[in-house]
Amino acid sequence: MTVRGLDRDPDADLGESSTYPSPVARLMANPEASAAALDKMLHRILPEWLSWEVPSVLLELDRGHAPVCRENQARIRGLFALHLSGECFAATKTFDALAWLFAGVVAPGLTPNPVDMLHVFDQVRAIATAHNEPVPDYALEVVRHVADTCRREGYIALPGAYADVQDAIRRELTDEGAAIEKRAQQLAQRALSGDPYSFPETPEGVAAARRVALEQALTRPG
Repeated sequence: MTVRGLDRDPDADLGESSTYPSPVARLMANPEASAAALDKMLHRILPEWLSWEVPSVLLELDRGHAPVCRENQARIRGLFALHLSGECFAATKTFDALAWLFAGVVAPGLTPNPVDMLHVFDQVRAIATAHNEPVPDYALEVVRHVADTCRREGYIALPGAYADVQDAIRRELTDEGAAIEKRAQQLAQRALSGDPYSFPETPEGVAAARRVALEQALTRPG
């Protein structure tokens, strides 16, 4: 996905910054802000930010009394990578780097967890929709990588928004595992419908509980 900034001297406005409204400052200081929310705000207040360098964007916000917390500095770096490079979806290494940045981490050196991986799918979808662009395709290598990580961590039943990853998980399940996943989806849907429900201490109950916990974790503010 590419949303290009306009041609412009990146230092042209830095000396004339005004104070940004308080919602901007609150968002930039919020360590739990989403990448999609930051992207929307940056396009609103700095329409040409993608033609700047990251330090210039951070300096402009700081001068406008909207300093950016460390976590959102990482997310803004991730947004630059998302908009200006198609590599984020082409290989596991670049996808993992984006997942960490969107999670607000600069240099972790480990494989992201399933929540942070699937969060990338949500954020990229939201950002593409906001720009009236198609959601980019992920390389098969990336989809398999996410599926393997989910399955290894015990997440064999996923929310419906991650159909490609779920299909990749199913291809690796035994017949017994596939039956467990199907029952887990049914149990999770029952719990998510609002009915009071406790999961049985069975393989499908454990998988269903993880499915519900995953959906709750992926419902992030911002």
